[in-house]
Amino acid sequence: MLFALVIHKIILKVKAEVPSLAPNVAFLDDWNLAGPVRSVLQAYRIIEAEFPSIGLRINKTKTELWWPNGDITKWSEFPAEIKRSVSESIKLLGAPIGNNGADAIVSMRVDKISKTLYAISDLSDTQLQLLLLRSCAAMFKFMFALRGTYPQFIGESISRS
Repeated sequence: MLFALVIHKIILKVKAEVPSLAPNVAFLDDWNLAGPVRSVLQAYRIIEAEFPSIGLRINKTKTELWWPNGDITKWSEFPAEIKRSVSESIKLLGAPIGNNGADAIVSMRVDKISKTLYAISDLSDTQLQLLLLRSCAAMFKFMFALRGTYPQFIGESISRS
């Protein structure tokens, strides 16, 4: 929680200096920017310049540029370590965003849960099975994905589960 308070001043600075960003939304350590490439780049540079003053840095390997079916050549000014994606969907705060790829994301979650449940069922200690089932079976992530996605986009994955 304190992290959000620390970066609030920088969020407001980005909002003031780059008003063309559609959303400038941060939730704890996830910051989402959307808008024209130039605006996102300007905001990125502000964040990169301001973070060291509060003891933070951008983790470029966990940063992602997403433009569904876009032209990634426009992203050449961003650091090379930043992941670039032109897929039809992504995960945002754990929920699938975009119509066509949501089923694939939920399907991946179903596969992980299935593997976990099979591994748990191999254990001989029923108390341990229950503990793992309640806390580690990825059900919370799966339920979150279900709540954050239109049912018509994930029908095939749900019918497998």
